[in-house]
Amino acid sequence: MAKTPSGSIFVCASCGCESTRWLGRCPNCLEWNTLREEARTHSGALKNTPKGTPKDTYIQSQALSAIDARNEERIKTGYSEFDIVIGGGLVQGAAILLGGEPGIGKSTLLLQLASAFASLPGQNASSVLYVGAEESANQIAMRAARIARDEKTPDMQILSTGALEDITNAITALSPRLVIIDSIQAVYTSALHASPGSLSQVRECAWMLTEECRARAGTLIVSGHVTKDGTLAGPKILEHLVDTVLYFEGSRDRELRILRSVKNRFGGVNEIAVFTMGEKGLHEIADPGGVFIEGMPKIGSHGPGSILTAALEGNRVLLAEVQALVTPRVSGSIVRTTDGVDANRVQRVRAILESQLGMNLGDQDTFVNVTGGLEINEPAVELAIAAAIYGSARGLCPDSRLIVAGELGLLGDLRRIPQAEKRAAQARKFGMDACILPEANSGEFRRADEGKETSVLFAAPSSSPSMATRDAHVLFAANLRDALAIIFPEN
Repeated sequence: MAKTPSGSIFVCASCGCESTRWLGRCPNCLEWNTLREEARTHSGALKNTPKGTPKDTYIQSQALSAIDARNEERIKTGYSEFDIVIGGGLVQGAAILLGGEPGIGKSTLLLQLASAFASLPGQNASSVLYVGAEESANQIAMRAARIARDEKTPDMQILSTGALEDITNAITALSPRLVIIDSIQAVYTSALHASPGSLSQVRECAWMLTEECRARAGTLIVSGHVTKDGTLAGPKILEHLVDTVLYFEGSRDRELRILRSVKNRFGGVNEIAVFTMGEKGLHEIADPGGVFIEGMPKIGSHGPGSILTAALEGNRVLLAEVQALVTPRVSGSIVRTTDGVDANRVQRVRAILESQLGMNLGDQDTFVNVTGGLEINEPAVELAIAAAIYGSARGLCPDSRLIVAGELGLLGDLRRIPQAEKRAAQARKFGMDACILPEANSGEFRRADEGKETSVLFAAPSSSPSMATRDAHVLFAANLRDALAIIFPEN
């Protein structure tokens, strides 16, 4: 093996582990082909503790009971949907990382956020520092004028540079309440002999910016690109340095965009906000529950294989359409593709349909899609996938607008899902005829209400009348076979 050049080390792009020689597999995170060569740097930040240093000059530990556990003060941004995703507002000294594909709208979102914050009462021209490390000041000004909510663009400080030293000097001079860096991959420091975007530059610059803003009680928001496999570019330690990690998702050929939190030290995760991209930037959708089923044809008019489900995203319930197309293989190998749901989940559902219902799907091409660009990762979508595949293969359509949600066991049983009441309430809100849920959730609908129990109907395969004759909104099924008998009563 060739010797490592003097002054070089190899750094894992996934976990940041360092090695003096190249290895095919990282010894720390066990990922393959992730070690990248970097110039060795010597930091003087950590030094040996000098002898004789007084003990009281160091931070001392304290008892848990003596710590003030009051909630951190939240600062509203003026962008209500963004506030929901991050837990209610900005926290002083917090660092937020926003990731997304190039061209998805990260810069537009950040500039609109900066404008909304700068326009709030009590803010001034120094309250917001927007650093465009990839754009000139003129480009930023033109974009701000295009997406301005009113005729006058709120004033803020604009800095067009990627030099870390210039950015930290501006933070020191202005002490802004909000600092936005777009993007971290373009920021560099002259103290490191590495190109911008390298592992060492991203790691060190992110750490320095985070510490600088925390010292001055300002909130830091940095944007970052994602790789082709959907992960944030740069070292994995970048996500550990910040307090909140957000992903901006969507497709450039669709107008809907989704902002999702995947890590939040000051709030819940998997909270989402939905935006539409227009000529003047992004527009918030305050109640996105039914946005993914708007404009759907009437039930049965677009053929079998379409089932509605209620997906839980954080504290929000979104109604979505799951479509399936099952066709005989024409030639070549069998095609099985998915969009919006995990391919392994679909494979498992197909296996359950074959083992429990005797369906022969082995020589069938199978396509499963969630319309509107929404991605559903929770197990509660499995019953909808099974019903969509079954309906397409058998040529059956539901006779009413149903919401279907349930997790499938490998033996075809339906498992309990979280927040079933909330899903049923959302189905009723958007005018659905019924909501089909696992029988394991039935106890949540039988709570006492002024001495009376909520009226529900337990439907069995032998007594599954047309939905038009049913007077109950929530229906329960114990297993897959019972659920399909309710969905397709004429089968």
